[in-house]
Amino acid sequence: MRFKNDEYLIFQNKLNQFLKEKREKKGLSSYKLAKELGITQSTYFMYETRSLPPINMLIKLMNVLDFTFEDVKKIYEETIEKLKESE
Repeated sequence: MRFKNDEYLIFQNKLNQFLKEKREKKGLSSYKLAKELGITQSTYFMYETRSLPPINMLIKLMNVLDFTFEDVKKIYEETIEKLKESE
């Protein structure tokens, strides 16, 4: 996927929120999830608030939080659609 600046920021925000919702739905604290992923809580917190996880971490998150690349693709497509509507 190639991003324009607006696309990137909106997609990042939507994916951050998606990760938080999936974690909460699983009943996991950010500390417990971070420990399971082998990262610090502050690193995981960044994935929910202000950065995209690297692909290797995204794959781990998919396994732990039970989502697929198709879910991520859908978030991206919704981002593009929303931007088109606002033009």
